[in-house]
Amino acid sequence: MRTKLRSKISLLFIVVAALIAIPAVAIASAVDTSTVDVNVPSTSVTLAPGGSENIDINIRVTGAQAGNASFKVYRDWTLSGGTFTGSTPQTFNVPGPRVGQDPALKFSTTGTVTVDSGQADGGPFNLQVNAFDINNSNTTGAKLNAGTFDTYAVTVETPQNNDITAPTITLTTPPDNATYTKNDPVNADYSCEDEAGGSGLESCVGDVPSGDAIDTSTVGEHTFTVDAADNAGNTAQVIHHYFVHYAFNGFRSPVDNLPTYNTLKAGSAVPVKFSLSGNQGLGIIASGYPASITVPCDAAAPQDAIEETVTAGGSSLSYDSVADQYNYVWKTDKAWAGTCRQFVLKLDDGTFHQANFKLTK
Repeated sequence: MRTKLRSKISLLFIVVAALIAIPAVAIASAVDTSTVDVNVPSTSVTLAPGGSENIDINIRVTGAQAGNASFKVYRDWTLSGGTFTGSTPQTFNVPGPRVGQDPALKFSTTGTVTVDSGQADGGPFNLQVNAFDINNSNTTGAKLNAGTFDTYAVTVETPQNNDITAPTITLTTPPDNATYTKNDPVNADYSCEDEAGGSGLESCVGDVPSGDAIDTSTVGEHTFTVDAADNAGNTAQVIHHYFVHYAFNGFRSPVDNLPTYNTLKAGSAVPVKFSLSGNQGLGIIASGYPASITVPCDAAAPQDAIEETVTAGGSSLSYDSVADQYNYVWKTDKAWAGTCRQFVLKLDDGTFHQANFKLTK
């Protein structure tokens, strides 16, 4: 009996020691889950009882996901008695696994919003267009969750003439989900039109006039809105989302970019250098980053020794105005010896940048 007890205690100590010896992986909570965001570029319309309008639906899935997932989005709705009823659900599949650095997965579909002929004038009645019935194949780990939804506002108005059709808006630039570099010169391009034989176009107004520059002076997500109205009071609106990123063009020496593995002694501090085309301040790195994760050591990949290391008590960021470059001192851990890791830098513009390292003793 005592021999069995001593054996169990010895096994427990071995398991605890093995768990303690495993190096921690620094992964930020920002990539611990994925979200499905639903966007409706045209967000409002005025319809007569019995009228209908097509609705475009854009969907983006971002973030980490351990298994396969699926979700549904209604394509068609009917407004009756002031309430929307959804129909014709469409299923979208999101294959996994995915990591936080993976590009956004995009879907799109088109449906119809119909006003019942008995619906009284009024509104706006707000239709929430969102994902539902989200299913994940995995019971643990990162899962797909509902993110943002969009609202489509329907105003019901019985026309006083025969024009019951809203104007059409063509928003060419910026296209929805476009990506630009900070301070890129981009001019708006859009137009509005009333239907043939209609009451005529009364107004067509965007955030800036068509032909003028849109805002690319700040990084992150932006919107551009165009509103139109005809002389019968029918209105339409289109909103496009676009994203502005820094002019990041890769890491500079001594760090080589993917697919090269940078080799250095574990415990060394590496100066990770990069440029964003000017001083963008020191708040450019997203919360929780840089991070590092364990990756397989690819013997077939090119390798290059780090020619420059520095002495540092910890990691830090600085900017060199003469060289126009940022310098992030990344302190490696001696416990990483004999492993390969990927340095992950996420900027506050939402972009990810990686470099591989092979740590030696």
